[in-house]
Amino acid sequence: MPPTLRLPIALLLLITASPFLSQSPATRIILTSASPTYFLGENVLINYCFENVSAPPVTITFGGDYRGASRSQNFKVTVTDSSGTTIPDPDPSGASMGGLGNTFPIEIGRRWCQSLPLMRYVRIDEPGEYDIRVLHNLGFPAGQAPEGRMKIRLTMPTEAQAEAIVAATLALPQDSGIHMGMLSEAFADYSAMRYGVYLAPLLRRAEAGNAKLAVG
Repeated sequence: MPPTLRLPIALLLLITASPFLSQSPATRIILTSASPTYFLGENVLINYCFENVSAPPVTITFGGDYRGASRSQNFKVTVTDSSGTTIPDPDPSGASMGGLGNTFPIEIGRRWCQSLPLMRYVRIDEPGEYDIRVLHNLGFPAGQAPEGRMKIRLTMPTEAQAEAIVAATLALPQDSGIHMGMLSEAFADYSAMRYGVYLAPLLRRAEAGNAKLAVG
């Protein structure tokens, strides 16, 4: 998976929303995001960090789960709405041709992190508050890997807000932006703009010849 982390993890965690911690006496998962609230259609990145709190070095395994897939398949993301209804997966087939994998020892007080594009894991069609749970087995025996949990609020943009979101998205890097073992900066993901409010601003720019929206 491509590119390079530019902001230090410590800075990213300072600007994120208050996390929920899922923990054992020795390890825990911290989930954060850059904001507690997003517009539907934005590329929402959930920052997943596994932390060794008090154990001797813990070796985790990761990767090997992304080539030809729409997201890293070893992360299991479950999202429920305020009524407790589970939101569907937009790509439930789980097709993947593998990819590079690795093992990594986590010393006491250290973390392993990766950002997850939420809308690649769940199809959210309505505004509201959502509970997000993320599990990766990390090579642990079945049932022993810690799970992370957080909440996020999503709102539907007005036409003016959709115009601003499209303009801001076009200014972002166009690569996949996901880095194994690193937090990621924001990047453009037009597949997240699946709502009708985005059709006019996207179509207008495509018809005007915007190369980033060219098809074929």
